[in-house]
Amino acid sequence: MPQSSDEPPKLTRAKAKEIFLYSEEKKMQSMEQMMKSQKFGAMGMGGGDPMEGMIEMVVEQSKLSDEIYFKFGVDDDEFNSAMMKHGLMNDPEIQRTLMANMQKLGMGGGMGGGFGM
Repeated sequence: MPQSSDEPPKLTRAKAKEIFLYSEEKKMQSMEQMMKSQKFGAMGMGGGDPMEGMIEMVVEQSKLSDEIYFKFGVDDDEFNSAMMKHGLMNDPEIQRTLMANMQKLGMGGGMGGGFGM
């Protein structure tokens, strides 16, 4: 059940940050495997079928969401709410992590990315 905007987040800032950094590490591992196996066609970066690449990315995201739920007991809505309410996308460590990951994937220096992705 989504929280109302005036409720405090169920996750502390530190816990939300821990989960975010964990999810980014797992996403990078998954993306690197997809790139090696040529299944990254959804973004025009591989030789595979773009639809297959998109489906693979959705499957990997679902697996990560499940893994976070089982490891931390937190669903995507709670996690995303805590990220926003704690302003973690402005956290210097999180920004550095996002930038480094984009550079590893050859995506340049722009900021972006979803909270729960």
